[in-house]
Amino acid sequence: MMRLLAVLGFLLPLAQFARFVRDHGLDLRAFFTLPFANPAAAMFATDLLISCVVFWMFVYASRVRHRWLYVAMTLLVGLSFALPMFLIALAKTEPFGATLPLTSDDGSRAAAPARASRPVG
Repeated sequence: MMRLLAVLGFLLPLAQFARFVRDHGLDLRAFFTLPFANPAAAMFATDLLISCVVFWMFVYASRVRHRWLYVAMTLLVGLSFALPMFLIALAKTEPFGATLPLTSDDGSRAAAPARASRPVG
C-alpha cells in the first residue's frame, strides 16, 4: 500500500508540473508566485512548506541511511513522494514500535519514555 502511495505521490505532482510547463513554460517567477496568488492558495503553500521542514527534521533525527536523499526527493518531486519512501525505509531500519530519541529543550538527548505494561488477566 505504501509503495502505491509513493507511486501516486510521484506521478500526480509531476503531472501538475507538466501542466504548468505547458501553460507557462519554465517561468520560475510564476512558479514561485502562483502558490501565493490568493489567501486560500497561500494557506496550502505555507502549510506544505512547514510540513516539509518538520519532515526534514524528523528524517535527520532518524537512523535511516542516505537521509539527504529524502530532502532531495522533497525538493525535486514533493512531500507526497518523499514521505512514503521515507516510511518504507524507516520500517526496514527501525524495529516495530521503536521510537526516535527525544531531544530536550537544552539540546541534550533523552531516552524515549518507557511504555507502561498492562496487567494480564
